[in-house]
Amino acid sequence: MLFVSFVACLAQVPACVPELGTCETPVPDSALVVTTDYETGAYAAVDPASRRAVPTCDVIHQDAVCRADPVTGFVFMVSRRLADAIEIVDTAGSWDLVTEYSVGAGTNPQDIAVVSAERAYVARYEEPSLLVVDPLDGTELGEVDLTPYADDDGAPEAAWLLVHGDRVYAALQKLVDFEVDGPSSVAVVDAASGEVVREIVLAGANMYGKMRYAAAVDRIPLILVGRFGELDGGIQLLDPNDDTVSPYVVTEAALGGDLSDAVIASAEKGFAVIGVPAEGGATTRLVAFDPGTGEVGETLIESDGWHLGFIELDGDGDELWVADRNPTRPGVRVFDAATGAELTGAPIDVGLPPFMICFPAGEV
Repeated sequence: MLFVSFVACLAQVPACVPELGTCETPVPDSALVVTTDYETGAYAAVDPASRRAVPTCDVIHQDAVCRADPVTGFVFMVSRRLADAIEIVDTAGSWDLVTEYSVGAGTNPQDIAVVSAERAYVARYEEPSLLVVDPLDGTELGEVDLTPYADDDGAPEAAWLLVHGDRVYAALQKLVDFEVDGPSSVAVVDAASGEVVREIVLAGANMYGKMRYAAAVDRIPLILVGRFGELDGGIQLLDPNDDTVSPYVVTEAALGGDLSDAVIASAEKGFAVIGVPAEGGATTRLVAFDPGTGEVGETLIESDGWHLGFIELDGDGDELWVADRNPTRPGVRVFDAATGAELTGAPIDVGLPPFMICFPAGEV
């Protein structure tokens, strides 16, 4: 297995506990932060009230993403390339990794969408289908054929997933050897049956950012980066009431860089992470924008390198949490989602550099 449980950690690596954390149980409703230095992965908990971080003693894959699931009350870790597995963190209890199961060697899973305690969908880059599993033990229940929507390499590169109502939305990036191969699309899947209801072709390519439902505008932002280094992408909004999509509400050209992630906090306020080419690499910025007018506002953070990771709104939508991987002082930073003012005096140290944030108590 590619993670070391707490018990195995104690048995195999005596220095593991002081190095990775205190092993104390975090307070209820803490945020889970995936951390990695791309050689070792772990996760930490941050109390939203006190901002206190508790690193865990569990090691996870160095390339993992998280999904908080209100249905089961767990956080699911999707361990991607070369791990090809799903792990479950009991954030309602011990905060230990309690289960791991494979989703197929070499399949490179990208996301999981939990429909019920008995049914979930897993997107896998290297397979032309969504895998249907029991989310709690990994029992395979079937597949959703995506070959009708594949590009030239035979797979549509299913990436981010989202459950909303009775639908599962699957981002199909349409890449060949990680290069753009036509516009991306969204497959709309009936959550109960697994039937693909329709495919929505998008205005741009390479749907890169995580899919989330933005309750403030009753839409699902779709984050399209296009080709890196070219300002050819933007953010479209998918209306889950009729599965129609808007034109770009803001473009990469207006933002001034390649889109990496974005959230919408209100009808007038959104936030985006962009990468701007610079000598020897890229500068990353966290910028505000108006999703109604497309007007770009202030830059909240600018970092001399590809240091800003995922961003996330807390369960109430009042705070914006940012994974800042700046090597001089990495940590989680928190901003007021209404004003853009920073609420943390210094980045919250979570052990390894933060990569992604999930809120077990709910996400906007």
